Amino acid sequence: AFVVAVQTPYFAVTDKEGNYIIKDVPPGKYTLNVWHEKRQAEPQEVEVPEKGEVTVNFELSKRRK
Repeated sequence: AFVVAVQTPYFAVTDKEGNYIIKDVPPGKYTLNVWHEKRQAEPQEVEVPEKGEVTVNFELSKRRK
């Protein structure tokens, strides 16, 4: 799956276990979207602090036809 911070150049591709890291994101508020050809997830709002890390988990469900 792809994880994208909407309207920014920041994104990641998940590994086989579904883990991802988006590095060097400046502090601020972002909307994260997931794209997968067979699954879907709701967008999530996230706020990146000046220091530290943020963990955002997505629950993927089957894509509606």
